[in-house]
Amino acid sequence: MKVRFTPSARTQFLAAIIYIHRDNPMAAATFRRKAEKAPSRLQKFPRSGRRLPEFPDLPFREVIVAPHRFFYRVKGNTVYIAAGQIFVFDPTGKQIDTIEVPQRPTSLVFAGPDRKTLFITARSSLYRVLTH
Repeated sequence: MKVRFTPSARTQFLAAIIYIHRDNPMAAATFRRKAEKAPSRLQKFPRSGRRLPEFPDLPFREVIVAPHRFFYRVKGNTVYIAAGQIFVFDPTGKQIDTIEVPQRPTSLVFAGPDRKTLFITARSSLYRVLTH
């Protein structure tokens, strides 16, 4: 089983380490060691994380590395660690697209005169995506 970080998950992981390192380099090193154990465990036990409690019907799971949680999905023989993505599903529940954003989304809303503009809020940004 392969374990891959999506590009935005890798960026957020490294940003968290840098942020912690500013105040406490030892804590950053400890967090990094603990966080890097999670992907190794997922190689052997890809379904060991729990389903997302707020979305139990979606195919995503989580691994907690306090105080952070890593979201992931098993697809084929690969585990994808995700962050900063919005997964788009059709009415049958099949994933049909992924929207990448630089920061982890905190909320979504469709707005505009035709309700085809998706607004995405994140920690310090607002994104807009035109849909069809």
